[in-house]
Amino acid sequence: SFARAAALNPVDSEVQIWLGRLKMMQGKPQEAVKILEGLQEKSEDRVALLAEGYLLLGRLPDGIRILENQVRTDPLDLQALLSLAQMSLLQAEPESKKLRVSEKYLKLILSREDDYRTRGRLAMFQEKWKYPAKDADSIVESAKSLLQQIERKIEVLSQAS
Repeated sequence: SFARAAALNPVDSEVQIWLGRLKMMQGKPQEAVKILEGLQEKSEDRVALLAEGYLLLGRLPDGIRILENQVRTDPLDLQALLSLAQMSLLQAEPESKKLRVSEKYLKLILSREDDYRTRGRLAMFQEKWKYPAKDADSIVESAKSLLQQIERKIEVLSQAS
């Protein structure tokens, strides 16, 4: 099994991240989080999976914290920004505050889209990174859709007050 293969090479972070992903797919977020927390790797995949695991375990502040750290480290991590926008809506805060925070992250995605795509093209040219064009398109479309919903809610809230 994959778990046995991962046990044979516990220092291979890519294998461990895949094991964490499998644990998440098996509905075992606690085991996934334990594996992912033990890694020194700060990859986008690890952070996204760990944040999702924290969310599933009811550890929303931990999920937000790790995503905020990721965005400070890599301001062009559009997936982390989208996850922050989504998780912000789940916080125990007044509705208007949650909407404004989420709106901020979504607008950052849209403002950084071109830089993200440029970085991807440059990395492809240098053969260091596979440019995830489909991922970028999907993230941007999700951000635009969620931003429209949030802007409508903000408008309704402002008319009500």
